[in-house]
Amino acid sequence: MTASFSFPRLFQLIRKQWVENTRLYIYSVLALLGMLGLVTILWVISDSNSYSEDSLYIIFIFGLFIAGTVFAATSFSMLGSKEKGTYWLSFPASHLEKLICMIFYNVILFTIVYCLCFLLVRALGVAYVSSLVDKYPGIYTFRRSSWDPQHSFLGVVPYLLYVFFAVQSFYLLGSVYFSRYAFIVTTIAGSVLIFLFFFSSVNLIEESLDGYSFAGDHLRKYTDDMNYQRYDLSPVMRESILFFGKYIWAPVFWVVAWFRLKEKQI
Repeated sequence: MTASFSFPRLFQLIRKQWVENTRLYIYSVLALLGMLGLVTILWVISDSNSYSEDSLYIIFIFGLFIAGTVFAATSFSMLGSKEKGTYWLSFPASHLEKLICMIFYNVILFTIVYCLCFLLVRALGVAYVSSLVDKYPGIYTFRRSSWDPQHSFLGVVPYLLYVFFAVQSFYLLGSVYFSRYAFIVTTIAGSVLIFLFFFSSVNLIEESLDGYSFAGDHLRKYTDDMNYQRYDLSPVMRESILFFGKYIWAPVFWVVAWFRLKEKQI
């Protein structure tokens, strides 16, 4: 074990991880293709004669969250075994290098591979549906997605991706804390934390600001049953909160995972 950080050692660790888990990663890619392919086939069958490309992107988001959290929850599964965990913790590389290695495979590389798998399956699905429309124009219809963020589901996709990386990083952290059943336990812990956060936040705001009610991104003070005064955050504060909400959660979970790894014992 070493405390210093070294890029050459990090690259060697990444290469070692690939060599030792090549078969697992290949099977994982095939599993992703199979999962997306099966759901796309169901989309073709169940959408009757009218198809919408937006449905494919909804499938993309759901699959990304499900597969991404499952993969992240297995990041440090070796810590659940005394033999494998001891070997992994004692391997001559810093905890930061080991964490970055897992982030590279289970966050960065996973997301890239998943997107490529989806694009391949989507292309095949769209090609098949388009052939049906061309062959039977009076029977089948296919509505393409609009890339206008104001009039399409695709407008919220970037925000869903921010949420995904935060959730995925939380599951990676859970794989460090929970050696067994990491996915299930992390899901329960995350659900409880989200409930407590929103419940306490709303109650705290309403109790500390007597006469005001919290309505998402602004405060309201009702003068009667139908009329109220609205108080919005300043643009600078709103943008600052939005910035931190987008980008801060994943790094925070990674830092906590790093400190937890340094304290981890088998």
